[in-house]
This record gives sequence, structure tokens and C-alpha cells, in this order.
Amino acid sequence: MGNNSSPPSKKSFPLSLWERGVSLMSAGEGFADLVVLGLIAFFLLSYFEPQLLLLKTTINGGDTGSHYPAAFHLKDYLLPHGKIMGWDQGNYAGYPLFYHYFPLPFLLMAFLSFFVSLEVSFKLITVLGMFLLPVTIYAAFRFLRYAFPVPIFAAVFSLPFLFNQGNSMWGGNIPSTLAGEFCYSLGLAFVLLLLGSLYRGVKEQKFLVFNALLIFLTGLSHAYTLIFALIIGSFFLLSDWRRNWKYLLGAYALGFLLLAFWLLPVLGNTPYTTTFVFRWTINSLLEVFPLVLIPFMALGVVSALFERRDERTAYFVYLALACVFIYLAGPNIGVLDIRFVPFFQLLLAIFGAVGFAALLKNTRAAFLLPLIVFIVVAVWVNANTTYIRSWINWNYGGYEQKNTWPIFHGINEFLKNSNGGRVEWEHAPADEALGSIRSSETLPYFAKRQTLEGIHMLGAISAPFVFYIESETSYQPCNPLQDYFYSTFDLNAGKEHFKLFNVSHFVVRSPEVKEALKSQPEFKLEKKVGEYNIYRLTTNSGRYVEPLAIEPVLLTTNDWRDVSYQWFAHSDPQAVFVAFKKKADALDRKHFSQVVTDLSQIKKSGTATWRSRFPRVTSVVSDETIDIETSELGHPLLIKVSYHPNWRVSGADRVYLVSPSFMLIFPTAHKVHLSFEAGPLGLAGKLFTLLGIVLALASPRWSGIIKTAAEPAAISGRQWFFIGLSAASALLILFLAGSVRTQPPTLRQRNEAAFNQAEALVKANKFNEGAVQLRAFIQAYPASFWTPQAYFDLAYSENNLGNKQSAIAIYKKIIRDFPTTSWAKYSRDRLKELK
Repeated sequence: MGNNSSPPSKKSFPLSLWERGVSLMSAGEGFADLVVLGLIAFFLLSYFEPQLLLLKTTINGGDTGSHYPAAFHLKDYLLPHGKIMGWDQGNYAGYPLFYHYFPLPFLLMAFLSFFVSLEVSFKLITVLGMFLLPVTIYAAFRFLRYAFPVPIFAAVFSLPFLFNQGNSMWGGNIPSTLAGEFCYSLGLAFVLLLLGSLYRGVKEQKFLVFNALLIFLTGLSHAYTLIFALIIGSFFLLSDWRRNWKYLLGAYALGFLLLAFWLLPVLGNTPYTTTFVFRWTINSLLEVFPLVLIPFMALGVVSALFERRDERTAYFVYLALACVFIYLAGPNIGVLDIRFVPFFQLLLAIFGAVGFAALLKNTRAAFLLPLIVFIVVAVWVNANTTYIRSWINWNYGGYEQKNTWPIFHGINEFLKNSNGGRVEWEHAPADEALGSIRSSETLPYFAKRQTLEGIHMLGAISAPFVFYIESETSYQPCNPLQDYFYSTFDLNAGKEHFKLFNVSHFVVRSPEVKEALKSQPEFKLEKKVGEYNIYRLTTNSGRYVEPLAIEPVLLTTNDWRDVSYQWFAHSDPQAVFVAFKKKADALDRKHFSQVVTDLSQIKKSGTATWRSRFPRVTSVVSDETIDIETSELGHPLLIKVSYHPNWRVSGADRVYLVSPSFMLIFPTAHKVHLSFEAGPLGLAGKLFTLLGIVLALASPRWSGIIKTAAEPAAISGRQWFFIGLSAASALLILFLAGSVRTQPPTLRQRNEAAFNQAEALVKANKFNEGAVQLRAFIQAYPASFWTPQAYFDLAYSENNLGNKQSAIAIYKKIIRDFPTTSWAKYSRDRLKELK
């Protein structure tokens, strides 16, 4: 296999005839490329039918439809107020929108909606990344100076990757995009273009501003594609840092300056997010090497072997190996490992174009090869595609085209016209018939009502508590956050948490929860729509701001989340609210008579004085403001909206983070005003971005400091060894550093460890010690996922200790308190044995 960038010999041709031949050949090749790129787009449109994309309906399916309220809020509220990032009251008791997610696709949706409806613009931008990917791959290979037909082959070889049905969660392919990963798809298209343009830019010392813009667009599309953009740059540092560092510094520094308006607030917001990092389980190698991709990935390996002396080959091999190492290190360094597998798959597949083109280099009528290869690949892809077309039709048909739309519309209309606080919707797999199992997350758009769950759970400080409530009030909860334990079905505890979160309406689908609600007189059935019952919690106040009846306590800690989660799981209607700070100052001690370091130290204070002059409080909660009037100064007010340090207050000294994740104030004026502001990091980020824009416009004045470098050369075996050793060493250090990094165990991990310790004693027939440990566990974690099993093991221990009546009583308690669990069934069997 030869070098695909070398021109054919011209020895036997006069110069004019040679130039004419090259011109005609180039024109034919360019025309062939253009035709095949058009055919790729047409092939995609044969699946993504224009009549569906242009249909004015609200997209649904997977997570995708749940993103629509964010696009609507951006266009309807944030942009008219001169903002891209801001507060959204719609889900999770409020959360900072685009402080932990990626605004570029939503900005494009909002911009395009000035020409078409937002419903249509949303659909078009969700497919943009998939349609751009073949084009940006083609451009990348042109930047890399691969000769015809390598770039167009690479573009064609992206189709098997796009139509890979091996997963719908990893990102990049069509199923993942349909599931809601359209930001990743757009970022992937941009970063593939950067892969080519940065290589060319470093080698020829140009395109600096263009590459900085690509870094900016990549980062504003998705965090994981931004990480890959950094990996791309690392190749040039490892291969020749003395020559390349100035260019790389210029491109990346400018790119990050442009990103600063978003990136700085995102980094500052990290302590107020919810973690979601775990080791993804891959059950089969066919998930990584799916059948539709195997021929192309195999070609990629063969191409790397035969073109191993080409520096561009080292480039692709380095990037692929980097993805493997990051995948292995992922959970240890705080990233989701599976997000790097699509890069690995795509790099191998498209690099196969290099070797394939070399095999066909002497073929006559070469300009026809791209068309032939496209036809073969399209047939192959079609033969290996089953469910994608039906999923596309389901998603892009929209909610309004579903047979269940009258039901969903009826629920939304009822809720829209009903007064009250937030809405909780029972998690039920049967909701998929409405358009998505997450249909309820669109209530802020359809019903104009706040709801508990939403799509941006990682950016919401209240998410763990919301999913705990779901586990108490749903027959089949999803329990998605693996760092936390959950409750079993418990409406008595759930309704108290409803009141805490100001939930006035409860939408129920399952027969089991409907039956359980019959014994809950506080829930009034107000409406039946199809299979759904809508209940009002009559004892909920409906107020977002309430005066506390019991004096709150300040707890100093560096780990407020776990403490608050324990408080939440154990709380009762008379619970003492706990405010959190790392360290108490004089003002704090003025507001709190109790300052403790542990929940066990809290003592309830008397409330007689407060109740004799209990304040009258009114409030108005808007998009980014909360206005309060109170009759009593100094009396603590609980604001049932998620805490964030960007909330600013006038009429009170400061805003406290209070259990579970809300705000607490001590008014110093009868009128209090809170507003969500950009904060210092937001202001600093805007200034840095402004500086980046100025530098980009003035680049001709300063980019001359970058020296011209040599053209790409063949890479020697010595250089191969250096690149491989350097990359492996750096990534191995990264992996080991992550592996030995000491992290405090999460609440779920401590919970599970405590139960496992007690269970081990029972299995070892140490029933006395086991019973003591199990009782301690139950007292510490009365609503844990493992609590029913702990009771079961305790009953087993009691029976083996000769305490038969105690065992019977515990089995009956399991049946009564945990009726939906398998341990209730096992308890019935044991009771039969003990009779």
C-alpha cells in the first residue's frame, strides 16, 4: 500500500497537457465526491423523512422530548432577558439551566425558530449532527491531505457507525441520538473536523482562529467531545512539543477564552450538581465490535499495519488507544467510560478508507469507485438495520400524532387549569404509550406546571431527593442514581415529602398505587383521564414559602449531601430543619442557637414563643425571582426552591442551604426579594469571552509569533516508539492516579457495606451478633433498599435464637410495611412453616 497523498507521475506528459489532465481529473473527482455526499444525505433522508421533520408536532421518544421545555424556556424567557444561562423552575424544585448542560444545539433551535416553528427547528437541530458527520469526516481527510478517493470513502464509512444498533446510550450513532444524545452527535461532527484541521494547522501553522472556533463549538456542544478535543491536541505535544506548543497554546487558549462565558459558571457550579459516574457493563464484544461495523473496523486495523510509517497513521492509532485508556480509567477519574467507545469505533471504521483506497488505486475509471462503494455500503447498512426506521417515525411523529394524545392532552389541560403547587407523576413503564416513559417531564411546557422529575438530573441539586420520593410513591420506580439508596413503596412517608416539596397533584397509572390511595383520605380523586387518576393532596398548603414552626439548626460539615440525605430518609412532619455551612461565623451564631456537627446532636427547641406570634407570609415565585412579604422580622422562612449560591437576597442577611436542598432566610425587612444572578464567575466568564472575541478579530497582529513548521513527514520506528511510550505512560499515570485516589464512600456504599457486614454474621450462624448489627442497620437506615431484607434476616436470626414469636412478628411487619417486595412473599412462606 502506498502513500495516498502522492500525485501520479508526470514524466511522459508535456507540462500543459499534464496540467490539463490533472484539472480534468480533479474536476471529475470533485464531482464524484459531491454526488456521493449528496447520496449520503439522500440515504439519511430516506430514514428521516422530510414530512416528519417538517411536521409541526412536539418531538417525543426516549429523553429527546424532555429536552423540549428547555428549548422553549431559552427562547421564551432567557434570550429575551439577554441570557443564555439562567434558572428554570420547571423541574427538581428549580435548577440552573445550562450550568451543567450544553447550550449550542438549543441556541441553534431558538435561532432557527425565527424562520420555522420551534417544534420544527427542534427536530431539525436534533438530526443536524448526524447529517454533518459524513461531511466533516470528508473535510477532515481533505485537511489531512489524503488523496481521492480516501476522503469520500471515509465519509461513506461513517454510515455503518451511524446505523449501528448495538447500543442506544453511548452516543454518536442514530439510536443514541434518538434516545436524546443529539448534543453529543453535534459535538462529534465538530470534533472530527477539528481532528483534520488541527493536524493541518499545526503542520502548516495556519487555521489558528478556525481551530479555536472549532474547539469553542465542540465544547459548547458536549463535554465529552471537548475532552476528545484535548486528547487530539495532546498528540502534537507528545510528538514534537518544542515545535508545536506555541500553536497549540494559541488555538486552545483562544478556544477556551471563547468558551469562558459558559465554562467558568459550569466549573463553579460543580459542587451543586449530582454525580452519575459508574462502570458501564459491556456484556459482549459484539457491543464494541458490532456486526455492521466489523468489516470497516477490520479494514482500519489492516490500514494501520500497512501504512504504519505514515505520521497520520500514528495520529489515528494514538487517538484510538487514548480512547481505550480513558475508557479503562473513566470511573476513577470522574468520567463516564462508555462515552469514549464511540470515538474508538468511528476512528477505526473511517481509517479503513485509507487501506481500502490503496487496494483500489490502480482501478480504471477511479472516479466511479465512490459511487460503487456507496451502493455496497448502503446495501450493507440496510441489511443490518431493523428498528431504526420505526423509532424515527415514533419520535418525529410527535406527541400530537399518538393515539394516546387525547389522554395526555386531557391530563395537561386539567393540570393547567387547576391551582396548586407542584405535580408528581408516578413512574410507570406504561407511560411509554404516551410517547415516552419520561412524558411527565414535559409538564412545564404542556401544562405550565412545575413537576418534580426532569431531564437535567445531573445539574439539579435536588435530584436525589426527588428520586427518593419517587421510590416511595411509585410501584415501579426507576432509582437511577447509583450513589444513593432508595425507599420501598411507602405512601405515608411519601405524602409528607410531597408536602415538603409543595406537591399538590399526584398523577397515578398503576392499579397498585390506586388501590393504596384508597386508604389515604388526604388524597382526593379529582379527575380520571383514560387509565390515569389525578389526585389532590388536600393537606398540602400550596405555598412555596413557609415560616418554620421549630427553630432550625446549623450543622457544620464538608459533606452536606450525605447528612441531608440521611435527614430526608428519617424525617417526619416535626423534623428540625438543618442548615449547612462549612464553618459558622458570628452572624450564623446570631441566627442559630444550636450549631452542631452531627445529626445526633440536634435537640428540638421549644416553639411556644414563635407560635404566639406566628408570621403571616405571602410570596410570589417567578422564573428567576421570589418576592416575599412577612409580618415578623427574624423569623426563619423556608423557601421550597433549590439552593444555589447565585441566588441574591435583599431584605435578609444571607441565603442558607437548608435540608433537604432548599433555601432558608431570616428576614431583616418585611419585604424580601430574591433574584437569580450570573454571579462572579458568570461575569468573569463574559469578560474572558469578550477578550477572546477581540483576540480572534486581531489575530493577524499576534499570530505571527508562531513559526512555520515543516510539512508532514514519514514517521520513523524510533518516533513510533516515542509516541507510543509517551502516550501509554501518560495515560497509565492518569489511570493509576485515579485508581489510588481516595474518595469518601457514598451514602449508598456505606449503607450497603453496613448491611453486608450484618448479613455475613447471619450467614456464619453468629445469630446474636448478627441480630445486633441488623437492628443497628435498621435504626440507621429505616427506608433503605436493603431494609426489607434486613428485617427478613433479623426474623431468621430470632427464630434460630429460639424467639419464635418475635420472628413471626417481624415477618408480619415485612408483609405489612413492604408489601411490594419479594421479601413479603418470602415472609408469607416462612409464616406457613412456623405455624
